[in-house]
Amino acid sequence: MRIKTLLFLSILTIFTVCKDSKEPTAESKPTDATPTKKEGAYKAVSQAECQNFQEKLEKALNVKFKLTPEEASSFPEGTVCKLEAKGSGSEIDYNTASEKIEKTIGWETDNRFAAGGPNGMGGGLKNGKNLIVYVVETEGSEDGKNKGTVSITISITQEN
Repeated sequence: MRIKTLLFLSILTIFTVCKDSKEPTAESKPTDATPTKKEGAYKAVSQAECQNFQEKLEKALNVKFKLTPEEASSFPEGTVCKLEAKGSGSEIDYNTASEKIEKTIGWETDNRFAAGGPNGMGGGLKNGKNLIVYVVETEGSEDGKNKGTVSITISITQEN
């Protein structure tokens, strides 16, 4: 649970900084190129893109993901698709899940989202304005060695 809280706070901070950085300052005068309307920091990816990632990750991790288009508690409504998987430690290998996610996606690591502990880890991957944030957790395990339940949450979005 601590990993989700840390990841949420990291995302919230980045969202706030990105959102605030788009506002014109008192010294700047609006021009045609300066947005006068407040824009969000993130925008949705298409359903087809979500499904493409879902297929790739299901194959790599050998697990079924539930696709929830355009919804995640850490991002503003309508700006992300979320993939979720849950299974036993024998179904999902907690110790290699992050590595398989990163290798499958193949994007640059975004350390703004890095988090870890004995029963959870998270990270971010970036390709241009495309962003993936993931969390892998294990419950019912004192040492994170595939005992209990393993859950994976992957959020896919684009930065404005």
